[in-house]
Amino acid sequence: MFKPIERDVYSWEVPDAEFGEMMNGHLYIQDDGFVLIDPPLMPGLLQGLGVFGKCDGVILLSGSHKRGSVMASNALGTILYVPEFAAGQIQGKNVKSYKDGEKLAGDFKAIELKTEIGVFGDHPIHEMALLDSKNRIFICDACYGQPGGSLSIAPEGIIPGNTRQQALASLKAIVKVLPTGVNTAFFGHGTDIKGEFSKQVETRKKEFNL
Repeated sequence: MFKPIERDVYSWEVPDAEFGEMMNGHLYIQDDGFVLIDPPLMPGLLQGLGVFGKCDGVILLSGSHKRGSVMASNALGTILYVPEFAAGQIQGKNVKSYKDGEKLAGDFKAIELKTEIGVFGDHPIHEMALLDSKNRIFICDACYGQPGGSLSIAPEGIIPGNTRQQALASLKAIVKVLPTGVNTAFFGHGTDIKGEFSKQVETRKKEFNL
């Protein structure tokens, strides 16, 4: 059910009902429990989480991933951290909004990421990324790894007929906020990249003359 990516990070995947590509959820292990990041639901998920201890929070990175996060937070009786810009979409006693630069459960630092133009059709990307104490990053929709280790930039490979301008907008948004030396990235879609993320970003920058 859970695939170990690193010693303290596990993932699982389920199909996205809207676009058909796979969605990834991540579980970040702490000394006394765990944090869930954009968890899509699947049969047996909540029961399987029991082996990791107590859930210290569920962190939503984008309003578009709210369904599984809301249900997991309610079922586990834990805080749901929601980006401030998406807080109006979700209500509940355990909901806590957060903004760029804040520290969250798991000692994550929140980083706001947004594009200047529409990327998924007319919709811009507006999401949060999370930087952990090991300088690894969790990213929602702006980019995603491929099985061979290369990096795709949204909306490449998801929406047919996407333009170079749209992908460039996503890449610019990533580069603008990406801290130096982030070499491991965990994604809401596609394949996580260990040790090569910054290198792959530089490769894509050269392709786009950025």
